[in-house]
Amino acid sequence: MSVINKMLRDLDRRRALPESASADPSVRVVPQVRRSDAFWITMGIEAVVAIGALIWVIYELQPRPLATPLALSRPAVPPPAPIAAIKPPPPTPVAPLAQPSPAAPPPAVEMFKLADAIETPIAPPPARKQLPKPAKLPSEQAFALPPVAAKGSAAQVVSKRDRPLSSSDEAEIRFQKGVDRLNQGRPSAAAQEFAAALAVQPAYEPARQALVAVRLEQSEIDEAEKLLTDGMAISPSNAQFATVLARIRVERGDYNGAAELLGRTNEAGANDAEHQLLYASVLQRLGRHADALAVFENAARLAEPTAGAWVAMGISYENVGAKPQALRSYQQSLAAGPAEAVRAYAESRIRALK
Repeated sequence: MSVINKMLRDLDRRRALPESASADPSVRVVPQVRRSDAFWITMGIEAVVAIGALIWVIYELQPRPLATPLALSRPAVPPPAPIAAIKPPPPTPVAPLAQPSPAAPPPAVEMFKLADAIETPIAPPPARKQLPKPAKLPSEQAFALPPVAAKGSAAQVVSKRDRPLSSSDEAEIRFQKGVDRLNQGRPSAAAQEFAAALAVQPAYEPARQALVAVRLEQSEIDEAEKLLTDGMAISPSNAQFATVLARIRVERGDYNGAAELLGRTNEAGANDAEHQLLYASVLQRLGRHADALAVFENAARLAEPTAGAWVAMGISYENVGAKPQALRSYQQSLAAGPAEAVRAYAESRIRALK
């Protein structure tokens, strides 16, 4: 113990000596350098962080349980009972469908008036004027649609569907579609169907007749005239087409053309009061009063003349010198309830002939 104390005293003494007082001049005292306390503090913090990171990594690598303690503590849920198979309800007996009655034919469509009733004799041609529109489009009186044939057996229907449509069948189908469009108030769509029917079967007169009516209603006079001219080329004795075409020519001042056309179809139109009345008026306009009277009288046998027709007959009777017949015709016009202008003319002629 004394030796240790001695060594410590020597050591303290040496530290206390100045550098120059060293026993060995070759020995140099190196000043002691002390590390800062901040270094050790930093090292300690880094060690603590490293240890914490190591612990976290080890914790994360541990296997996890598939169920949490809370889940394990809940009572077990029994498995759901199997779903019973759903049986379909028994089929409801269906009463057999009643056999549909044969479809009634579509409503008839009134044919357009092929010539306006002549209320007054045809006056000398004034300045050219626009053609009047027809009173109405085809509706339900004179222009009857072709009847629909009764349904046959199922085998017949199948065989008809199997065979290709003839041009007549296709034209009729198109025509019926056009009638439907017309009844729906769609004249332009109806005209397309009527034109399609004529493209398939140019001789299908109902479609041509209906298309002419639509063209006249839309004031397409040139198109209507062409349709009628083509129809007359196919059927030269068609009195109805001739009556309308002649009326168009009269409105354009072509009385000779109208007379030629009506004369050519006069035999076919002998039982058509409108054809006869128009033909008689055209002949009267051309100064052929004797010929006109024969046609006027035939028209009067077919239908009761209007007040204007009676006046026209009176004018022709006067021109052939038959004053009693002329007086009777003027008196008949007054009984028919004429318009004011016609009444005034008839009364003036009655006073002149008495």
